[in-house]
Amino acid sequence: MASPWKLSGMQRQVLALYRCFLRAARLKNLEDRQRIVSVVSAEFHHNANNVDRKNFQYIEYLLRRGKRQLEQLKNSTTISLSTINLNSSASKTITEDKKLASTAASVLRMTSMLRVTFKRRAQQAKSAQSSYYENCFA
Repeated sequence: MASPWKLSGMQRQVLALYRCFLRAARLKNLEDRQRIVSVVSAEFHHNANNVDRKNFQYIEYLLRRGKRQLEQLKNSTTISLSTINLNSSASKTITEDKKLASTAASVLRMTSMLRVTFKRRAQQAKSAQSSYYENCFA
């Protein structure tokens, strides 16, 4: 069904990225899939509500970051995504300054994505080390 209005190129890119995340989530097991879908959905809803639609540079930055995260998620060694939620007392003090809140949330989300990357790299290093020892003692 066609939408009653035309979407801009950037809007189409955002929707395409969202659909790609959902497709990539299908490749994971059921528990991880549900977690990935909830994290991705929350992230997209958060940005839809809190990012100015005319702030094209920031939206393009989010698209680039999302594409990098999608590539990580598509990697077969990546297990899942995770996020860190602020407790209510901390979020009350942070929300006083909207820019600070946005920056803090972005840093927390990036930190959680780095955790996934470090886990993946540790698994790769362990795998490489075990294959090295197998070749040495074979």
